[in-house]
Amino acid sequence: MSRIMEDVSRWPLKKREEFLKQTFEKRMGRLLNLEEPRSFSEMIQWIKLYYCDPIMSRCVDKVLFKEFIKEKLSGKHLGGV
Repeated sequence: MSRIMEDVSRWPLKKREEFLKQTFEKRMGRLLNLEEPRSFSEMIQWIKLYYCDPIMSRCVDKVLFKEFIKEKLSGKHLGGV
């Protein structure tokens, strides 16, 4: 099955919220509470929408992460990967 996916990160915030709420309800069988997330699943959805830290983009790339660790810990904690 061929399907073209849109880049959801380019959507306006309200559209992303609605998409996550609909998807969450369909998969979890209950409403998503973004105002006061209590469950682990709700907290993950909140993080996906609202948490923005520039360091995260360095931490998801293994090469950039190694450089980041070298800066912070002088490289002595890195394995031979």
